[in-house]
Amino acid sequence: MSGLPISWLNTHLEDLITLEMGQAPAGSKCNKTGNGTPFVKAGEFGSTHPVIREWTTNPLRYGKQGDVFLCVVGATSGKINYGIECAIGRSVAALRPYLGLETHFLYHFLSTRIMHLRSGTAGSAQGVISKSDINFISIPLPPLAEQRRIVAKIEELFSELDAGEESLRRARWQLGVYRQSLLKQAFEGKLTKQWRKQNPHLLESLAADNDISADELKPFAELPACWRYTRLGRFIHHIDAGKSFRCEERRPKPNEIGVAKVSAVTWGEYDEAESKTCIDPSKVNPSYFIREDDFILSRANTIELVGACVVVRRVTQPLMLSDKTLRLGIDDERKSFLLQYLRSHQGRREIEKRSTGNQESMRNIGQERIRSIVIPECSLPEQQEIVRLLDEQFTVIEQNEREIGAALKRSAALRQSILKKAFTGQLVPQDPTDEPASVLLERILKERVTHSTPKKNAKKSAVGRKSRKG
Repeated sequence: MSGLPISWLNTHLEDLITLEMGQAPAGSKCNKTGNGTPFVKAGEFGSTHPVIREWTTNPLRYGKQGDVFLCVVGATSGKINYGIECAIGRSVAALRPYLGLETHFLYHFLSTRIMHLRSGTAGSAQGVISKSDINFISIPLPPLAEQRRIVAKIEELFSELDAGEESLRRARWQLGVYRQSLLKQAFEGKLTKQWRKQNPHLLESLAADNDISADELKPFAELPACWRYTRLGRFIHHIDAGKSFRCEERRPKPNEIGVAKVSAVTWGEYDEAESKTCIDPSKVNPSYFIREDDFILSRANTIELVGACVVVRRVTQPLMLSDKTLRLGIDDERKSFLLQYLRSHQGRREIEKRSTGNQESMRNIGQERIRSIVIPECSLPEQQEIVRLLDEQFTVIEQNEREIGAALKRSAALRQSILKKAFTGQLVPQDPTDEPASVLLERILKERVTHSTPKKNAKKSAVGRKSRKG
């Protein structure tokens, strides 16, 4: 690394740390009862410290307070945490700094290397970071006193950024609360109360739906006199389901046919990028192709996302429905009203209570259960006014959310800028009275030799014993 201050030195992590690679406990399974030694795997990495969920009575490898933990196996490889006293699994490495390398300095430095570590992992999607990958990480070493000044400055600046980001996240949460408040008012008839007074000629008195019992309606709010509760199935002419077959897990090329994943309809907008490629021409069925203005619903997903739905606004490539997505045949003039209702808290409750499955990780909702969802109904002109008012307010909300998202990205970029300055000697001034890093490294290397000598002697003794036996 060029351009470092004269008192700094560039070296490798192997000169500054001992490295403990984790290992699965021997002879017994982990437990969740609190019996034994706290046990940490990659899945237990928190924002800065591990979250203890398991214990073991046969620990093999340990981490300590003052270590930096690094996830070395799996989808989260490259993630870091501050160490604690615990056993560590095979997905975790404990980096233990010698005296002369500050733990917090090492932690913040590694946070700048996460993407590099992940991109360089040897395993496929479940990446693997080897012992040599860690040892040969190049690190700039400042004088010890400057390390402490750097850490103090980073944490001072990050504390200010944390406060700002927390305010932004709180504002984003409040926008979500406001959105749901608008939806609640809309589907209880409160949002259009004034409109009904001004447009009595557009109202339509709807007879109660005898298919819904009074007991089933107990959790629902009372509606205006001209509204009623009915079933979603009243507005569904047909439901089309996709098929399941083997595909390549990549987005199709311009001349290929794709299949939309369930994630294509999960996050509020139809996303063509969430697709895979059909490799068997015999499986291509034009009747499964997704078209503009289709009302698509996910029939299988987690409890929070099952029943997520979109109205497709734009189609640029041929994608088919998957077996986990359904196309609901609904008249165009009612799609937006029903879409917004199914996204409201009340609509989500209706979907979730009708979903089936024993595991929270995957729930299903069948076609007849979809048809049975209870919805509020009013005259078509009032539905259209509700959609207009919601669109008007949601446009403002979405603009605010975009601005918050942009501000959070700027804050993340500023963090990276701070770290870049920190590890190139530009964040705090150098002090000519500091002991230079070259002297510090000499002392660390002596300590390293002292710690490693007993192991070497032990190996030599073992070799000698074998020789004598021979």
